[in-house]
Amino acid sequence: MKRIISVIALCFLILSLLVSCGKNGGESSSPEPSAGDLSPEPRSEPEESSAPPKKAENLSGTAVKFCAYSEKPYFAVIGTCTEGAVVHGETADGERVDSQSWHGWFSLRMKGDSLPVKVTIWETANGSDSEPYTYSLRPRTPDSGTGVVTGKNTQFFYQKALPDYQRKNVIGDKAVENIAEKVKTRLSYLREKNENAEMIYIIVPSAATAYPENVPDEYTVQPGPSRMDRFLEAVRKGGAYAIDLREVFEPHKYDEMPLFQHFDSHWTDYGAYLAYEALFDHISERFPAAKPLPLDAFDWNPDFYESGDMPMYLSLPPEQVMDYGYYRKFAVDAPKQITDVIRYRRENNLVYSEAVTQQRRFDTGRPELPTCVVLRDSFGAQIYDILAERMNITDYRGMWNYSWVTAEITADSPDYVIILVAEWNLTTLMGT
Repeated sequence: MKRIISVIALCFLILSLLVSCGKNGGESSSPEPSAGDLSPEPRSEPEESSAPPKKAENLSGTAVKFCAYSEKPYFAVIGTCTEGAVVHGETADGERVDSQSWHGWFSLRMKGDSLPVKVTIWETANGSDSEPYTYSLRPRTPDSGTGVVTGKNTQFFYQKALPDYQRKNVIGDKAVENIAEKVKTRLSYLREKNENAEMIYIIVPSAATAYPENVPDEYTVQPGPSRMDRFLEAVRKGGAYAIDLREVFEPHKYDEMPLFQHFDSHWTDYGAYLAYEALFDHISERFPAAKPLPLDAFDWNPDFYESGDMPMYLSLPPEQVMDYGYYRKFAVDAPKQITDVIRYRRENNLVYSEAVTQQRRFDTGRPELPTCVVLRDSFGAQIYDILAERMNITDYRGMWNYSWVTAEITADSPDYVIILVAEWNLTTLMGT
């Protein structure tokens, strides 16, 4: 009898380990704890049942895969659910979070620093609520040192982008004047070699700026202009042409193809395409042959792709967190030297490759098209191929290299110097 009791006790211990996740004691040997191993519990009794877990079919439709702290005491709960479902999470003290899922994946921003944290999760799909399950969670503490904010509706944000969103880093009048003067001086150097040369600034807003409705409520926005507002003011004052992508993106926020990835800090191939349209609508006023290609000139390949940097920053396996996206490829003839450059690491991965980080020059031998020099950060990967295809000569400087060496920049007497930068990375430009 003692042996039987010992076996039963061991079974209870193993089952309790399966429902927790994270570094701190009790991580399952399986990376994907299954909701099918848990007992359904009434909503009025959010505690775990004292009865032995039933080996029943998971009726909830949800399955928690991972949990990790993003901004302590807040942590992200990531899992799968029914397509189109709204997923709900509620802690033992009654704090509830609702989140619109993204193509069968969900994230919840829950609060708790006393472990384990009991969270009851259920979904609303097809007009009805599923049966709730209660998990005993031990969120892991990331060791990446890079901040992530778990947003609403299965959207993650780069912590570095929040000061711009909250308008905590606005530049003053003196900085505006200095930037304007610097742009004016550089433009004069360009026009000594090409009197019609232009500088074009493309500032990619952060996902938080584009989707403020998905930012947690405690990240409040201060009144007045943002740093992007003032920077655009400065470069225009210096004589540059600047594209405000906030205005470009606004009517497309809820298109079928997303503007930003949900589990990565970057924009998507579709967001980059909209910027490309705005860029070449302007350039084609002088160079009609550079009119942007239409949307149907590309194949848009919808699929689940390995997620990008956000899970990595949370010390989670990106290859096991899938993000639904669209991989853009040319459906028309394009210069082989451009299409031979593989933009992403793998066919099922939308993280930029090493190839697009390097300094590279494309010469397509089409003199009816303009020449350009491009200074860019990692947001250049998504526009890399389509920008070069509309140019005769494209001189891509190395990724993240914004240094201005006049002799190098003006060597080809470019028609355009294009400066593409993420909103959160504007500090880099102000230092070069």
